[in-house]
Amino acid sequence: MNTDRKKAFLRSLKKISDTALKAKVEKVYQTVKTAKTMHDIPNLQKVEGCPKGISYRIRIGRYRIGVEIERDLVTFLKFGPRNIFYKTFP
Repeated sequence: MNTDRKKAFLRSLKKISDTALKAKVEKVYQTVKTAKTMHDIPNLQKVEGCPKGISYRIRIGRYRIGVEIERDLVTFLKFGPRNIFYKTFP
C-alpha cells in the first residue's frame, strides 16, 4: 500500500525517547507499506463515531497510531498514548 506521514505524526514521534517504542512504530510502518490490503495490517480497527468512516487506529501496547485509509493510500496522522489519543482523534 502507498503510505504518507503527516507532520503532526512525525513531531509526536520525536517527543518519544524510548528507542524500543520507536522501533515498534517503524516496524508497523514497514508492515503497512508491504501490506496488499488493509486486512493484512495487524491490530487495525475502525474508530467508532468517525464522521468520514475512513479513520482507523493501530494499537501498540498502550499507544495508538491514527491513520486514514482511502483506496490504496494509508496516511499516518497521529501517534500518542491511549488516554490522550482518543480525546483528539479523529
